[in-house]
Amino acid sequence: MCGICGYTRINKYVSEEVIVAMKKAIAHRGPDDHGTYTDENIVLGHQRLAVIDLESGKQPLTNEDGRFWLIANGEIYNYRSLKSDLEAKGHIFSTHSDSEVLLHLYETYQEEMLERIQGMYAFAIWDTHKKTLFLARDRYGQKPLYYAQIQNQIVFASELKAILKYPGLKKEINSLALRQYLAYEYVPEPLSIFENINKLEAGCFLTWQKGEIRNKRYWDFPVTAPKFKGSQKECCEELLRLLDESVKKRLMSDVPLGIFLSGGLDSSLITALACRHVTSRKIKTFSIGFQERSYDETRYSKYVSDYLGTDHISETLTSSQMIEILPEITKLYDEPFADASAIPTYLVSKLAKKHVTVALSGDGSDELFAGYDPFPAHQISRLFECLPKFVNEKIFRNIIRMITPSDNNMSFEFRANKFFKYLYHPPVYKNQMWLGCFDASMQNECLIHKDGHTSDVYSGLMELVRTTKGLNPIEAIIYAYIKTYLRDDILTKVDRASMAHGLEVRSPFLDSSMSQFIASIPSSWKLNRLVTKYILKKSARSVLPNSVINRKKKGFGIPKANWLRGILREDIESSFTAQRIKEQGLFDYQYVQQLIRDHMDRRRDHQKEIWTLFMFDKWYRNYMV
Repeated sequence: MCGICGYTRINKYVSEEVIVAMKKAIAHRGPDDHGTYTDENIVLGHQRLAVIDLESGKQPLTNEDGRFWLIANGEIYNYRSLKSDLEAKGHIFSTHSDSEVLLHLYETYQEEMLERIQGMYAFAIWDTHKKTLFLARDRYGQKPLYYAQIQNQIVFASELKAILKYPGLKKEINSLALRQYLAYEYVPEPLSIFENINKLEAGCFLTWQKGEIRNKRYWDFPVTAPKFKGSQKECCEELLRLLDESVKKRLMSDVPLGIFLSGGLDSSLITALACRHVTSRKIKTFSIGFQERSYDETRYSKYVSDYLGTDHISETLTSSQMIEILPEITKLYDEPFADASAIPTYLVSKLAKKHVTVALSGDGSDELFAGYDPFPAHQISRLFECLPKFVNEKIFRNIIRMITPSDNNMSFEFRANKFFKYLYHPPVYKNQMWLGCFDASMQNECLIHKDGHTSDVYSGLMELVRTTKGLNPIEAIIYAYIKTYLRDDILTKVDRASMAHGLEVRSPFLDSSMSQFIASIPSSWKLNRLVTKYILKKSARSVLPNSVINRKKKGFGIPKANWLRGILREDIESSFTAQRIKEQGLFDYQYVQQLIRDHMDRRRDHQKEIWTLFMFDKWYRNYMV
């Protein structure tokens, strides 16, 4: 796991001091070593976190004749079999690292190499003969890659903060990206918050040659895969077999390894399978707890740890402890990012790094197996859609408005209000409205400038609707989760939080060899009536107790509503003064103040909206002032 960066300089000299600054900006991603390759046409930089081949895996790497140069971030889980095949073809390896196989694969197969790789990665290969740069990113988007084209040159990096070190690059907010942030609580691919800087999309590669960029998708989740024809018992057996193999591959490491254990189904199942393969020692597991009981899961993680016999390490944090690291969090993400679970993710990564360098997680399961609360809500919504519209609008919504907002995690009032507000939208749109924050009409009230981007905010959802036309609604929503929330929120959150501490996190549920099979499982086996992750729960019965399998999902949330009215109230008020809002020149002061008053007086639960604006203000102070 590492950080990469670089830039071309064909017919344009750019000082090598720039690569020093870029590498320094992402040094946290690779604290063990660093390297640089330069010629008259390109500069490549690498920060290394040593996980495999600790002695000889230094980058940049070159092939036998020095034609191709590589910098890579990630892990290739099938590198041993790939290496054997390449050696049989006559390739000579100079290291034992997994990254070197990428060089020789490209030498042999060019862009078709990506079909053969199993892993998480973002890498760059420079062809010194053709003066061509090849950038690629893994299927699900576990590893990040930003790029910008400046005067026919290309500059790229693992994180946006490194690209901002390139001379002459202006920090101008992209107005559409701002609207998308308000809607999604993150900036979805391919945009970044800044004009002229983009993200290379997951499952895509990019080729740059003589100032021309070619983008192409090499993989997409096989949402239209033929459905599994066997029995549920056979499905469970195959699913558990594939997941067991995936876990086993991710235990490959030359450094200490552990597991994030919340005590929920996903992390508990990963831990149980890992314990099958690690018998020489107790596996270390990690969790973070909260003083607020409705958010705390440590009693569940301890139960699973005792059941499986792991060496469990946990910390219970106070609100004041978590508030203290907010400035670090907002600097870390480079773009405004409003998923508050970034805070406990950051802290559990910090805790784990004290003991290990690699950690496994259960990320991806909820998206692939219909595990989130909105999935059964879609089933329920069909019943309400059968009622006359005035019944839902005039009766149910008015009753909900009379309920005093609660500070509990995902309170009934909060969920019910969202449910009825967006009841009559198509499934993919409705799901995003339930998840998201400011819809188009709210944005028009919140933003000062009406820039004409209102209809573009959900253009990505329109494409998803077209792609999933004719599919079962649940399958369509699963696909939407994979293409948005998983990719741009969950995986972004985990990558930045873990790499801030030089910790590598691996996700067995996102194994590429499992994707085809998971896509083939009928949606009614994923969401069975109102039972989420039905087939995964059934598969887990042979390794976990029912009390773990059937426990209601809690999520990795924080008590935002309580914090906003309490420990953060003074900070909120100082962040949204008339002067501060005028300086930004983006938001309507009266509208923002009304949101705050309604929330503080418990007339409405506006925690999402206020937190989203609060995180934007924190980002703005770090990057734009």
